[in-house]
Amino acid sequence: MSADIGTIGVGSQKEGGKVRLLTLDDLDGYTLAAEHVRDTHAEVIGDLGGEDQLSTLEHGAVNNVTLTLAMVHDAGVRWLHGETVDRGTVATLVKAFNRTAAILG
Repeated sequence: MSADIGTIGVGSQKEGGKVRLLTLDDLDGYTLAAEHVRDTHAEVIGDLGGEDQLSTLEHGAVNNVTLTLAMVHDAGVRWLHGETVDRGTVATLVKAFNRTAAILG
């Protein structure tokens, strides 16, 4: 995986010291990665019966499982391209995905 994985911060610093937290809505909709995440997010929500059937915690779990799946796919593709991938990080991501997916059913 890229070296950036260990340097992911929470939100972005704005002028005045305020932190702006990012959401899936902040994704640039023009990239293939953003499109993939949004499509997967919508499919998972559909699998669970639709937006109105989910609790707040389930919405959070859907976000987590969607983003984690995207990171696992990214690592796999990077490995197939011959890049060095931190297997420990990938294993952690897969475990997190499996736990969250199990919660969602």
